[in-house]
Amino acid sequence: MHLPFLKKTVMADGSAVYKSKTSYLEVIQADAKDLNSTVIFKAPAFNGHEAYEVEIRGEATLAAEYAEYWLRWVSVEIGTGFHPDTRAEDYVPGLPSTLNKEYDEMIGFCFENIDDPYKVGLDAWGKAGLIDSAPSAPGM
Repeated sequence: MHLPFLKKTVMADGSAVYKSKTSYLEVIQADAKDLNSTVIFKAPAFNGHEAYEVEIRGEATLAAEYAEYWLRWVSVEIGTGFHPDTRAEDYVPGLPSTLNKEYDEMIGFCFENIDDPYKVGLDAWGKAGLIDSAPSAPGM
């Protein structure tokens, strides 16, 4: 299972736990040797988004869930200065060092696994109260 920037720990019972240092996400895989085993995706709350836990089967589904959660989290973490086309080194002020190290690769991962990263980021801002999420009339 390729989920970038998640640290894997194999437990005594044969399960695996993957944790993120930046977004505090946790993925628990029932059987570390079976890539098709059930996984539990635990997403902690952040501004405008409640914590949730979901059972997932299939690596592609898990990758999409991880990408969307991370993108929502980073959109709120950086704030309205966030833009998916901006490289980590171009943010002023700079990103925290841990986020800076993973940012560019994770943005690429998001574009590979999410249909519309821009829409996801805007939705995250709206739910966090960073922008008015009410639709506007054409031309306004």
